[in-house]
Amino acid sequence: KLKKREAELALKEEHRETIRLRELDEFKSRFFTNLSHELKTPLTLITGPINDLRRSSALDSETRQALDMASRNGEKLLSFVNEVLQLAKLESGGVVVNESAVPLKLTLSRIFHAFNSLAEIEGVQLIDAINVDPSISVKIDVDKLEMVFNNLISNAIKYTPPGGWVKMTAEVEEINDEKLRLQVHVRDNGAGIAVVDQKRIFDPYFQTSTTKGSERGGVGLGLALASQLVELMGGEMEVESEEGEGSVFGTEFSLSRSMDSVYDVSQIKEKTLVPDFAASLGRDRHQKVLIVEDNQDLVDYMTSILSKHFVVKRARDGVEGLRMLQKESFDLVTSDVMMPRMDGFEFREKMNEMDRIKHIPFIYVTARGFDEDKLLGLSLGVDDYITKPFNSRELMARVSNLLKNRYERSLSTNGSDDTLSHDEKTIRVIERVVYDRLDDTTLKTSDLAKSVNVSERQLRRVLKGLTGFSPVEFILEIRLQMAYHFLRTKKFNTVAEAMYAVGIESASYFSKKFADRFGVKASDV
Repeated sequence: KLKKREAELALKEEHRETIRLRELDEFKSRFFTNLSHELKTPLTLITGPINDLRRSSALDSETRQALDMASRNGEKLLSFVNEVLQLAKLESGGVVVNESAVPLKLTLSRIFHAFNSLAEIEGVQLIDAINVDPSISVKIDVDKLEMVFNNLISNAIKYTPPGGWVKMTAEVEEINDEKLRLQVHVRDNGAGIAVVDQKRIFDPYFQTSTTKGSERGGVGLGLALASQLVELMGGEMEVESEEGEGSVFGTEFSLSRSMDSVYDVSQIKEKTLVPDFAASLGRDRHQKVLIVEDNQDLVDYMTSILSKHFVVKRARDGVEGLRMLQKESFDLVTSDVMMPRMDGFEFREKMNEMDRIKHIPFIYVTARGFDEDKLLGLSLGVDDYITKPFNSRELMARVSNLLKNRYERSLSTNGSDDTLSHDEKTIRVIERVVYDRLDDTTLKTSDLAKSVNVSERQLRRVLKGLTGFSPVEFILEIRLQMAYHFLRTKKFNTVAEAMYAVGIESASYFSKKFADRFGVKASDV
């Protein structure tokens, strides 16, 4: 009986320890996620004004050089913050693989040669030995692949002294008609890694104890993240190294071929300019924008951007935002997601319950940039989703376009009683038709009308009244939104691929409409 009692107590203690460790892991994951989100707001307030200043034509070369350096390091810090977020999410099991068809050689070359300027600054030679047939197209998660090799290449450059070299080799082996094996190696002739450290080099937060390895800092996130991403994509990673001789990081993936067409981005000549907001928004000075954000500095920065054209007011969180919306009329709302008392998602849900305010154009401006966060926001009926740090021109373009659409909608519905009683359901059906046929260049107004059993004329009245768009404009809006999403998430490597994926065939037309809608060129996203 005593032995049985001891075994039961030991089992209970083991169970308690398991729960404690799981809670500790969850706490650590939440801590790093929240810390990373908190860093993105000050990052916006650093990189935003810096990039605004860089666009000035009155800068001397010394000032411009200093601002360029500050901007580069801001981007580096953002990359680190995103690594922390990604690793925390990997450890909690919340990352999924999103494959898309890409040209393999072009993708690997683009990732490698993105480090040309850094290598030049560090005095390191880059050697391209990517031996892959340019016609091969595969299905892979480009965003995660890029994160893996960004870490390996930047580390190789970091630990290679001036006069050294970093080499990327890639070989493809045919498995069968549908599958192939990809082997990629990143080599350098730098400092190398001590034998005692090589077994732990992929552990999160591991730092070498050797003097040479610790001279240049780091927190042990990059390689841990890279190895976990490779494993998530069904691949393998290994390292071979000798102190003083250099290192080689090898990766191997089994990939599915893609029969999708590959387009050459060099064929697209984009010559678009950022719209003149002052000229186009002069009539909208009276329009009111509510910024729901708990960080006063960020509110001040956003106000400095928007107040030149709109009346801007501020609420500290969702509770205060709802109170203000019930007392005053606003033409547009921007909101953070992470706020005290009532977060941005709950705030939007509460707005949806109030008929008077649920149709106000709404934009999330937040550090929460994961796909599931965006999908949750969009499912709540928001019009746009901007992740921090953001470009001031992008914010201005999105706000101005939403307000312009609302202004046109108010004109089209003045004196009209043709709005359907099941309007939201109708819009969702029409949206689904467009999404299902996104790459179909033959999609017409008649197809949308048929999907909801109305005439084309009635469809125009319904869409114009509910969204401010004509059927043609409605289709274009969804195409452009998806193109922006594809480019921002790197689902496609080239502007041309994104353009064809959303059913637009004319490069010049796509370039103009994209710049008009978002305030930036598609190639700059």
